[in-house]
Amino acid sequence: MIRVFDRPRKAALVGESAVTLAAVRVALAVLPFETVCRWARRVSRIQRHRLLSDYEVARAVESVSIHFGGLRNCLVRALSAQLMLSRRGRKAELCIGVSHERSTFLAHAWLVCDGNIVVGGTPRDIGAFTRLRLRCVGGP
Repeated sequence: MIRVFDRPRKAALVGESAVTLAAVRVALAVLPFETVCRWARRVSRIQRHRLLSDYEVARAVESVSIHFGGLRNCLVRALSAQLMLSRRGRKAELCIGVSHERSTFLAHAWLVCDGNIVVGGTPRDIGAFTRLRLRCVGGP
C-alpha cells in the first residue's frame, strides 16, 4: 500500500526513470558506447537527495521499462539505474557479460550494488555469462 505522502515522491521517481531510460536509449542508439559512458559520468555528478533505497530506484526503472517496448533492453535498464543511483551518491557497477551457446552469441548487462544484483536478473540468470572488464559510471 502506498501512503498518501509517498505518492509525489514515487511519481517523481517514475518520471525520472522514464526520462533517464529514454535519454540512455537514444544515446546508445546514436553514440559510441565510450561517448555514452563519458556523458553518463558527467551527468552522474549532478547530485540528488538520497531518500530512496537502491531497490526503489531499480524497481522504478524495471517498472517503467516494462511499459515501453524500446526501453526493455538490459543495457538501457542497467545503465539508467546506474546513472540514477550514482546521482544519489551510490556506487554501482555496470556489468556486461557474453556467452556462446550452440552457435549463438549472447550478451547481457546487469547492475551490481554492494555485492547484490539490483537490475538484470539473479546470480543464476547471469551464471552462464563471462563478464567483460569495463568502467562506465561507477565501480572499480
